[in-house]
Amino acid sequence: DDIFSAFFGGGFGGFGGGRKKGKKAGQRKGESYSKSIEVSLEDMFNGKDIKMALTRNVLCSVCNGKGSENPNATVTCSTCRGNGVVVKVQRIGPGMMQQVQTACTDCRGTGE
Repeated sequence: DDIFSAFFGGGFGGFGGGRKKGKKAGQRKGESYSKSIEVSLEDMFNGKDIKMALTRNVLCSVCNGKGSENPNATVTCSTCRGNGVVVKVQRIGPGMMQQVQTACTDCRGTGE
């Protein structure tokens, strides 16, 4: 992807009408993790390795993180109707409207 696709959803042809690509199939990403540590300038220059122990949650292989063995037990989010996004129309001036698309806060963008 180039810089134009990052901002406009496509290359030069994406101006004004670029489309965002859908969610990629595969494993879901977890939240980012950061930890502050003190490192001396000498250790950074020499490329010192530091070992850290982390704990993380792993998706259940039976329910795939849904919380139920029955795959049909999931409920569609009533706020976004299963889309994972909510489109809001905002008035930005006399006779001017703007549509803003944001991730659903109730289902956190999952649609369930």
